[in-house]
Amino acid sequence: MLIEACLKVGVVRFAPSEFEGPPARRPIFSDGGRDKLAVLHRLDEVRNYMQSTVFVCGMLYETFAPGGWASCGGGGWDTGCFLLDMKKKTATIPEDPQLGGANSTVCFTSAEDVGRFVSSALDLDYWPSELRMWGERLRMKDLIRIAEHIRG
Repeated sequence: MLIEACLKVGVVRFAPSEFEGPPARRPIFSDGGRDKLAVLHRLDEVRNYMQSTVFVCGMLYETFAPGGWASCGGGGWDTGCFLLDMKKKTATIPEDPQLGGANSTVCFTSAEDVGRFVSSALDLDYWPSELRMWGERLRMKDLIRIAEHIRG
């Protein structure tokens, strides 16, 4: 495991390669979700030897660009369809009453801003278990209104 190798050679900081919502509020969709939780638990166990943080940025704006990530110069992802599918003109609203349904808050950040934030975090003396950022916070129903306006 990468964490064990880092510990062995004396790495002092580690950030898992994931950028999304807060770990405590993430649904587990598959075994991959459980693997992510196992990594976070292991990082908590070794916190006295190696600082770690999860960069929480919410959704990336570029997900909704026409043509998706490919049009922004990143990877081959097509236009995003998580929460909103702009091509099909559909939205998925969380049904969980604790999440607030259409009143739930969604955070967005640009990939460029995430890069600047991560770079700046390298200069911090201490890393907490989470470092949060966002460029915009919207209620889901407001996001849907914006999408309806854009798509007509």
